[in-house]
Amino acid sequence: MHFNTSKLVKSVPIKLPNSELVQPAKLVRWLGVWFDPGFSFKQHVAIRTAQAKSAFHRMARLANSERGLSPFALRQLYIACITSIADYGSIIWWKGQAQVRDSLQKLQNLALRKILGVFKTSPIEPMEVEAALPPPEIRLNSNIRQYAFRLAKTSPKHPVNLELKKLELQRQYYEAIPTPRRKPFKRIQLDRIKESISDVYNPQSLEKIVHFKFPPWEREPPYRVNISKYSK
Repeated sequence: MHFNTSKLVKSVPIKLPNSELVQPAKLVRWLGVWFDPGFSFKQHVAIRTAQAKSAFHRMARLANSERGLSPFALRQLYIACITSIADYGSIIWWKGQAQVRDSLQKLQNLALRKILGVFKTSPIEPMEVEAALPPPEIRLNSNIRQYAFRLAKTSPKHPVNLELKKLELQRQYYEAIPTPRRKPFKRIQLDRIKESISDVYNPQSLEKIVHFKFPPWEREPPYRVNISKYSK
């Protein structure tokens, strides 16, 4: 696959020693995420939304009004089996796209009507309040923030934290360039992840976590365990 955002660049096949031509792929799946040449993730979202909608129709068979599952059980199924499919990999592709938000909102609207058993003309926001389900936009933003908090607790030697440090150095170098010669700084997804919690906490006031305090190759634990013989 040739990664390029320009539509003018043509994909050139690779010629093997046996004269066989290998055409570059237009869509590649890796770790459950579908990558396209321009990193737009439109195909990934479309595939995941279709899979989530298929799972919803299977769940809808259990929503009989007389002998079906309760609204509480249907809500649990929706969170565990449908949103987990639709939101897979949202940390790397969610940037507030209106098209993605609308497609996930339509899926949630179907689920809300099935969970609560209301009419099709019922307003959406009261149904979300009644079912205690946040809109997809809030849910995806929450996933981003939770991942940012997890990064703040990992080791500074974590690959993602090393990449964040590299980005910070690039930004400092960029700000040192005089304004007339400065080109627009292109923000990437890691910038959005870091900025999602910038107004919530101060990195200097965080509790210091000593990573790798007890090396795994040291078999002897640095403490003693004393089990009391007294009853509870």
